[in-house]
Amino acid sequence: MVLSHGPLVYYRFGETVGTTAEDSTANNLDGAYNNGPIQNSASLLDGDTTNGSVTLDGINDNISRAHVAAFNTASLTVEAWVKTTAATLQVIAARDDAGANESWQFRITTNGFPELVLWFGGTPGVYTSAVAVNDGRPHHLVATYDGVRVVIYVDSYRVLKTAETRSLNSATVTMTIGLNGAGGQPLTGSLDEFALYGRALSSAEIRQHTQRGTGNFEEIDYTRDRLKPYIAVRMNSNGTDGTPWAEFPLGIFLLSAPDRNQSESGIDRPVQGFDQNTILLQDCVTARYVVSTINYITAVSTVLVSAGLDISGYQLTPTTLSLPAERSWELGTPKLTIVNDLLRAANYKPFRFDSTGVGIAEPYVLPESRAIDYAYSTDEFSVMTPDMEYSFNLFDVPNVVVLSRTIPKVNTITATARNTKIASPTSIVRRGNLSVVYADANYDAADQTTITAAANRILTEKSQAAQIWKFGTSIHPFHEDEDVLTITDTTGLYSFGVTDEFMETEWSLPFTDPSNAVMTHVAARIVAVV
Repeated sequence: MVLSHGPLVYYRFGETVGTTAEDSTANNLDGAYNNGPIQNSASLLDGDTTNGSVTLDGINDNISRAHVAAFNTASLTVEAWVKTTAATLQVIAARDDAGANESWQFRITTNGFPELVLWFGGTPGVYTSAVAVNDGRPHHLVATYDGVRVVIYVDSYRVLKTAETRSLNSATVTMTIGLNGAGGQPLTGSLDEFALYGRALSSAEIRQHTQRGTGNFEEIDYTRDRLKPYIAVRMNSNGTDGTPWAEFPLGIFLLSAPDRNQSESGIDRPVQGFDQNTILLQDCVTARYVVSTINYITAVSTVLVSAGLDISGYQLTPTTLSLPAERSWELGTPKLTIVNDLLRAANYKPFRFDSTGVGIAEPYVLPESRAIDYAYSTDEFSVMTPDMEYSFNLFDVPNVVVLSRTIPKVNTITATARNTKIASPTSIVRRGNLSVVYADANYDAADQTTITAAANRILTEKSQAAQIWKFGTSIHPFHEDEDVLTITDTTGLYSFGVTDEFMETEWSLPFTDPSNAVMTHVAARIVAVV
């Protein structure tokens, strides 16, 4: 397993006698046992009776390998199985001489926390996890650096991830295992399966190594695995992947831990998937959370990262807007609430994840200003089912929205939006000059332009609820968030006689036998009100 992932050097520490630690790779970079460590100790891998480990005395026992140029890489992974109870600073492996010839050091702190030290020029970067491993049990410890971030894993669980883009030092120093290059910080305990790579292993590869070492080959880890369902449509010819199947992702979801139901046909697991926003909903701030007068998207990014999300591929539309004053949230506030409060103040849509699992933060655009995404018609070629519902609610729909922002030591700003459009059935004009008012005296907004746009937005959203179309179609697995549709229903004896634009507010589709299934849609009629 380890060899298939291309290590530069791989010491299994299975020797029973002698001073040579054999490299299992084809690179033949054998190491040397120094000062008489105990060989052929019990393996740290579950069930392995054929290959032992090495025990170090915490004084000066170590394994060393003279410098080779191949060890100087821009990215790296250091991994080993470690068993210790010591509460001292202990080096797992290092390429440093405690002087000017330093590249990296992977160690365990006095608290038992795995820690990676990287040198950039004369400046070290120190990256410390917060999971203790000095409990006398074997642990699979891995540290990676890919030129973008540092990640530390304990038993395949990611316990630290932090951004780092500086260039790692090259060094000509001997690599030492169980000591630093100056002979200090000795490790007390057992080591097994040490490997060094010239790249950052993926979390999936690391998990494979842990599973091989523990003998736990559970297919699904419900606490951290994710579900990514697809709808596949068979086409008339093969595509670029050599198959006739066109695949459409439907999102990435957290998993519940399902019951297992046994029957004559096998074991079923009724799995529930939860949107990734669940991470932000469940993660609450543990103290009063304060955001200063910084850029809104910068503030949002900080909250997302604090929840353990990797935002490097997210689509967070930049803004020039900054908070006009400091804002705070109480202890226990979900981070999703904080993110969406910040986005709303900049007149952005709520934070969401798209069908590929990418986080999206984007400015709100009035529906009538958006491009048409899909067109539906009830003609002879229609994909729509005959059963439809077109409902109206004109009674309590606001036609006036008044917002005010009052912040101490900051100018009060207000905005009013009025629906005076004759085409809107809920407008002031159509109601006989009667007003239905929605007011918010504490609306947070970045500035006057933003609060004016917010008033127009709220008036539009509440007006749209007046006319709702519910219909079914064959499976179209490529809908996203708030798609804009044109619906034409003018054919047939019982048509609604409508040709108009709608914004899709809901859609759903079953996973069972999609070839004969119906996809349901809920769409609100778009009527310009501002």
